[in-house]
Amino acid sequence: MFALKSSISDLSLNHCSLLSLFDTYVCYILSYGCEVWGYHKGPDIEKIHLDFIRYVLGVKRNTNRVMLYFGTGRMQLTVYYFNYWNL
Repeated sequence: MFALKSSISDLSLNHCSLLSLFDTYVCYILSYGCEVWGYHKGPDIEKIHLDFIRYVLGVKRNTNRVMLYFGTGRMQLTVYYFNYWNL
């Protein structure tokens, strides 16, 4: 994730493009093996996700999680993992 942050600092991309890069490069690695996790929520994975959203939006660390999700139109990553089990 550090490499992604350092490489996007020179680019002038909007937040949708930056979050798409996060989904492509970081979420792929974080979700490795999610089919064997069961219903484990993975708080460390969600922390990384929220840290990147805060970085992209440029807000403080104490910004409410609900407002971060609402402002970006995203959901928790665990929602996507639980959908795997409900298919």
